[in-house]
Order: sequence, then structure tokens, then C-alpha cells
Amino acid sequence: MTIDKNNSTINRVSFRTLGCKLNQAETDAIAALFRQRGCQVVPFRQESDLTFINTCTVTGEADAKSRQAIRQAVQASPRGLVAAVGCYAQVKPEEVAALEGVDLVLGTREKYRILDLLDLLEGSKQGRPLVRVGDTGDIKTYDEAPFISATTPSGRRTGRARAFLKVQEGCDSHWEGPGEVPYYGAIGPDG
Repeated sequence: MTIDKNNSTINRVSFRTLGCKLNQAETDAIAALFRQRGCQVVPFRQESDLTFINTCTVTGEADAKSRQAIRQAVQASPRGLVAAVGCYAQVKPEEVAALEGVDLVLGTREKYRILDLLDLLEGSKQGRPLVRVGDTGDIKTYDEAPFISATTPSGRRTGRARAFLKVQEGCDSHWEGPGEVPYYGAIGPDG
């Protein structure tokens, strides 16, 4: 599958979100960006040109569900591209890149650049996935955090009574689970 500068070969996009409400809000905003480019958003596990999976890694079970979603995406769209993004991709990029069928691995900050990175994927179905995972510890203030406006219309009904409103990026809490999970990094008290 070739992708030109205008992403014209990506007509149908599906999304799967695992984890927290922040992930859901971000996925909704990124789906709106694809709609603005003229893409049709189809249900997950329906054949699509690109499947965007916003992963979670807060527990071992979350990792397993992320891997399962990737396998389901590959099975539903064997010729489509699979983008694994978010926390699991951030924390274990080599593990995610090694999964069969993954074309793009983006960390928590890089997922916002997916439209810009798609043109780098030409011919990736025959090669290694494109991996872009940055350091989350370099976010020092709120202004430096990647952000898609909370006012970006998602353009779809979610079935929820209340809309998501993004008010912060990350938190000041330290994860005390198995291993350190540096999702977004804490935003310091001066930020």
C-alpha cells in the first residue's frame, strides 16, 4: 500500500481505545482530524486502510488487551496499516514493534503527529515498523505538553451523557505498580 503526501489512499480508518478517559478523549480528537481530511471512520474490526490503536499499559492485563487489539486489527484488515500508539507503545516500543502486522509505533507525544508520519510509511508492509517514541520526562510545563484542543469537535455521537474535557496532561502521582510506568511524565508544580 502506498501513501501519498495527501494520504489519499487512506479512506477508511478504524479506532480502538484501551485504558483511561484521557485516551478516549485523545482518540476522539484524532479521529476528528482524520474526518477533516475526508476519511471515513468505520467500526473497529471492520476492514479499513488504517487501524489506530491507543494502547494502555497500567497492568499486565492492559498489555495483553493491547496485543489482542493489534492481532484483531491485523486479522480484520490484513492489507491495512496498523498504528499502535500511546502508553504501551511508549513503555515497550520494541515489544510492540515486534508484533506481527504493526506498521507504526508512536509514543504518547508522537501520536498527535500521525498524519504527518503516514507519508514515511511507504513500503513499510515489507519492512520494519516506523517507531517514534520520545522521552516523556522532558515536559516541564503545561505549555510544552502536546495538545489537541478540547474544543476540537469529535463529530460523532458517543452515547455518553457528558463530553470529555481535557484539563491536564499527566499527573503528579508516581506509579507504584510493577515497574515504573512513565506515561506522560509529571508536570511540575511550576507548570
